[in-house]
Amino acid sequence: MRAVAVLLALWLLGGCTTTQVPAPGVTAQPTAAPAAMRSADQAPVPGVTAQPTVTPEEASRPLRLAYAVKFLQYVKNVDEVKDTLRKNLGASLLVLAQRYNPKEPEQLVAFFRENIVPEIERRLPEITDLLAEVFADTFTTDEMRRLADFVSLPASLKMKDKKPLTDQELAEVEALRPLELKQILESKQSAIKELARVRGEVWGLRLVEELVAKNPEKFRQKAI
Repeated sequence: MRAVAVLLALWLLGGCTTTQVPAPGVTAQPTAAPAAMRSADQAPVPGVTAQPTVTPEEASRPLRLAYAVKFLQYVKNVDEVKDTLRKNLGASLLVLAQRYNPKEPEQLVAFFRENIVPEIERRLPEITDLLAEVFADTFTTDEMRRLADFVSLPASLKMKDKKPLTDQELAEVEALRPLELKQILESKQSAIKELARVRGEVWGLRLVEELVAKNPEKFRQKAI
């Protein structure tokens, strides 16, 4: 079952994250000083529960999430995401089927198309939400705001459609330093793919477990 989830994640999120966009890196946490070196004013007060410290970036996560949603809607709307998933579908399902039923993989591909793919397409909003969270946990608030500002320009839609820009529109685009934004995206590409893969695997495993729980006999016959 885990292999099913892994391949689902690679299929689902592999196609959705090839947007020349980044992924989250792991920020090293500061090492606590030895207890003997702590000053008296840092010692815990009896009967008082220490409250977790919330950093400004943690507090602004909802704002980053809103920016990420706006950015992703520009990069790929729901229909574009669905088209990407369908393009990646064939090869991924065949790999999965050959692993579980090397003698008759086509039958298993048909089973997946009938029993798993419709549920995936029904849950596309969950996938886009997952990707937005990945972006929110990858970029700083300022980076995410700048990306959202860029895609909010009317000129950005014209660029996406490969339409020429007026001098005024070019000036508006240049004011947002697009080359710098491109470098930020490229620098985080591998990180965003890795975080999307990990979270996509968790999502895929949960999806398969739910489907198996609803109809265990049908999936048991396929040894899933």
